[in-house]
Amino acid sequence: MRSGGIAFFDSGVGGLSVLSACLKSVRGLPVYYYGDNARAPYGNRNIEEIRAYTHEAFSLFYRLGVSAVVVACNTVTALMIDELRATYSFPIVGIEPAILPAARKGGRVLVLATKATAESARLKRLTAVAQRRYQNVKIRTIPCAYLAEEIERACRCGALPSTFSLPRVEADGVVLGCTHYSLIKNRIAEFYGAEVFDGNDAVANRLRQLIAEEEKSRGNSGENLPKIGSFCASKKSLRRIHFFVEKRRKKARRFSLKKQACFWKLKNAQVLYFLGSGRVVNRQIYERMFAFR
Repeated sequence: MRSGGIAFFDSGVGGLSVLSACLKSVRGLPVYYYGDNARAPYGNRNIEEIRAYTHEAFSLFYRLGVSAVVVACNTVTALMIDELRATYSFPIVGIEPAILPAARKGGRVLVLATKATAESARLKRLTAVAQRRYQNVKIRTIPCAYLAEEIERACRCGALPSTFSLPRVEADGVVLGCTHYSLIKNRIAEFYGAEVFDGNDAVANRLRQLIAEEEKSRGNSGENLPKIGSFCASKKSLRRIHFFVEKRRKKARRFSLKKQACFWKLKNAQVLYFLGSGRVVNRQIYERMFAFR
């Protein structure tokens, strides 16, 4: 894969859980995280707004010359993934609710999603496929109008509250249809007393496969592939992170990436850039919630 790096895109803090899952699988390439926190969450916005904001981020990725983009937002994946793949030449990995793995176990499956995702044709098709494939499952999708906003606000404040506006229904399995929800995955599991499913690991596996396929198509040996390892698995791992942010020039169309905070300069350090309106807060939240795992 080209050395242009891998970009992650989300409306806010939710995609940080996807970023963390993928960094544990892939190392050796520059990584960009674009969080549009100023306009988060996208789930209650109309399609015209979502489309405009998404293409704004992707135009930046195009100028950066990235090798691939991970859409770490269920709403954007549900509404726009086909359009994005038809518009941009770089590979794009989307995230979808893990309905099939949950349905495989049968019983009552609850899908929690934003309003836009819950009403999308893509989610309805995925649900219909799961119902046909597994006859012993009953799937119910409930849109959560304010849950993503609650989580976004709580993360910015630095402390998650003990309760959230979760629907009170019985469930044998819970599917998270928004990456924001993954940030309180353990609390959701305790609330429902059920197993919780999200699509983060599936995205990490697909991204790893994509890199391997790209390198193989270029005739490289396995030794040249980005090394797979445990990124950010300990405090020592933090020394491998360089945090950067984007600094736009007011009177020029060109932009530059300016270093914001560097912990330790080590050879072959993983380079992680935070972009978009949430670049500062997302760096802080990522450091607090994931860097010491």
